[in-house]
Amino acid sequence: MPAHAGTHLGRGLGWRTPQTADPLRWRILGLYEPDVAARVDIILAACPGDTSVGYCWTYPYVDIALHADPDQHTALTAEITQALDGHIVSTGHTGALQQLKALVPRPQLVLHDGLSLRQFAQALALPAPSGPRQDQDLTIRAAGQWRGGSPHEHSGLVTMRCGIITAQDTSHSYEMEQPNRGSEILDCAAEFIAWSTLRAFAASARG
Repeated sequence: MPAHAGTHLGRGLGWRTPQTADPLRWRILGLYEPDVAARVDIILAACPGDTSVGYCWTYPYVDIALHADPDQHTALTAEITQALDGHIVSTGHTGALQQLKALVPRPQLVLHDGLSLRQFAQALALPAPSGPRQDQDLTIRAAGQWRGGSPHEHSGLVTMRCGIITAQDTSHSYEMEQPNRGSEILDCAAEFIAWSTLRAFAASARG
C-alpha cells in the first residue's frame, strides 16, 4: 500500500500552505489509507480556511499530518476525531506497543495468545504462561481466523480478535481484519493486542 499525500485548499484563498508551528497528527489502525483519506478529505473540503494534509503508511499504521490555520484547530480536531472514532491509536507518532511499554505502573497481564505467536509477549518481555495468577489486572485472549492463509503462509485475510476481562470482571472485545501479505502480519497482530489492551485498561480505569 503506497504512501499518499493529499492537499486541499480553501475556496478562493490561493495556493499556499497554512503557516502553523506544528501539524495536527493522528496515528490510525484498522483502516486502509484510502479509507482514512476519504473520511478526512470530505471534512477538509468543507473547511473555509487553507489546509494541507499528508497521509503516510507506516505499517501497520496510517499517519496523518494536517496543517491548518490555528483558528480551525479545535473544530477540525473534533470532526476528524469523530470521523475516525475507534481507529485512533494516538495523536502523534507513538504506536500501541510503545504506549503500553511506557505505562507506569504497567497493568499485570495474563495472556493466552493464539494470534501473534508470542510476538506480543516478547515485545513486552512477558514471562511464559505458568498457570493462573491472582494479581492480574487484565486477562487477554487473542485469536485469529485465517482465511486463505496462515501465520506462515501469507495470502488471504485474517480477522484478529481480542477479548479482555478486567480485574472487575468486566469484559471487552475487539476485532480487526487485515490482509495477510507477509511475515509482518505478526507485528500487526502484536500492535492490535496492545491497542486492545490499552482500550480495555483505560475503560477499566474510568470505572
